[in-house]
This record gives sequence, structure tokens and C-alpha cells, in this order.
Amino acid sequence: MEFAELERGYDSSSRVTTALGRVAGGGRFHWLIPPVGRYPVTIMAVHAAADPTAHRAAALAMAETTWATWQEYHTQVAAWAAALGLG
Repeated sequence: MEFAELERGYDSSSRVTTALGRVAGGGRFHWLIPPVGRYPVTIMAVHAAADPTAHRAAALAMAETTWATWQEYHTQVAAWAAALGLG
């Protein structure tokens, strides 16, 4: 989802959800080994947000830092997104 939102400008729309739902269990993807280390922003920051504006900012920060942490897989994720029509 981070790729679609951050790199291609999609919001968490039904189009992204529908595309991901089409491939669930379809065997088109393979497991990516998670990067070593801690994430600088986690779901706890989103949970702690005091209002909708802070919640959105924390969610975006979490998406950006997660996407940056998985940098070595950007090419693979972009290829998968393109195959789903999200590229």
C-alpha cells in the first residue's frame, strides 16, 4: 500500500483494495524478507494521535518510514504494482 500511496499518489481507495484482493492467494507474489532494524515511526504513533489531522500526519509518517525501510524491495514492489495496473 505504501508504494501505491507514496509513489503513485493513490489514497487507500477501493481501487487499491480491489487490486490487492484479486491476487490474495493467487501465488503471484513471493515472500520478502523483512529488513533488519526498528521502524522510526510505528502504529503506536498513529494510535496516540490526538485529532484527525495528527492521525493523518502520523499515518503518513509511518507509511513514509516503512517504505524507506523496505528500500531494497522498491523495484520488486513497483513491478507487482504494475502487474496489478497500479503502476
